[in-house]
Amino acid sequence: MLLTQGVILAMPGIPGIYFHSLIGSSNYHEGVKLSGLNRSINREKLNYDHLVEVLCEEGTVQRALFLAYRRLISIRIHKKAFNPFGKFEFLNISKKIFAILQKSLDESENILALHNFSYDIIYFMLPEVFIKDLQDLLSDASVKPSETITM
Repeated sequence: MLLTQGVILAMPGIPGIYFHSLIGSSNYHEGVKLSGLNRSINREKLNYDHLVEVLCEEGTVQRALFLAYRRLISIRIHKKAFNPFGKFEFLNISKKIFAILQKSLDESENILALHNFSYDIIYFMLPEVFIKDLQDLLSDASVKPSETITM
């Protein structure tokens, strides 16, 4: 779930964030049975107290997703390259990687968002256009353009 939401946050424009994705809700099959409407799959009415409990409890999937999603949102908010009117480019790095290069309006900041949509561990090199060291915004690790990247 976090991979698809990461793509939404890395895409050009203004992302639409669905509340149930933010908190890691699962499909509400009971709602579909009760209403007879397929769209009820993601329309579960939540209990506030239970939601707060689940989001505060260490080790829950919902807490882990919420904290990770919140971190991705924070990165998007604080980086100039995610300006909805900035320049962008989709890069062809690998058939298994969805790559978006976002550029700030003044082109002083670039962000390369890489998403591995395979079940495989992928090893690859960045295209030669990347000549400066990069910083992984999720781990804060430095990445040299000549290094093999593992995803």
